[in-house]
Amino acid sequence: MRDTWEHLEAVEVKSVAVNPSIIGLGGMLHVDVALTGPVPVGGVNLVVLAAEADHPVDASFAFAIPSPLPVAAGTTSEAFLMPYNGGLPLGPYVVSVAAQGGVPQVAGFTIQWP
Repeated sequence: MRDTWEHLEAVEVKSVAVNPSIIGLGGMLHVDVALTGPVPVGGVNLVVLAAEADHPVDASFAFAIPSPLPVAAGTTSEAFLMPYNGGLPLGPYVVSVAAQGGVPQVAGFTIQWP
């Protein structure tokens, strides 16, 4: 029959990094996401959330977050911006990123006044 089969591995988020690590009102987080391998045909959606570091309180409302974020087939990393619109107390927070249905990885940052 000479069929060719492709075994599609599930792609997970390997790591997440944010820069800068400290922001204030009007600040912008640059988020870099590394994946465990190339995204299979059909792409994948990344789920992006922001939350308080010490409590599982969703803080996504304070950011312009692209979620779900579509990632094209063949991609091994993704980068995006998260503008901070205000409305959160000062302190530590995390950005959580996961492939849809996958295990999230996090990166920390702090909100403070300049």
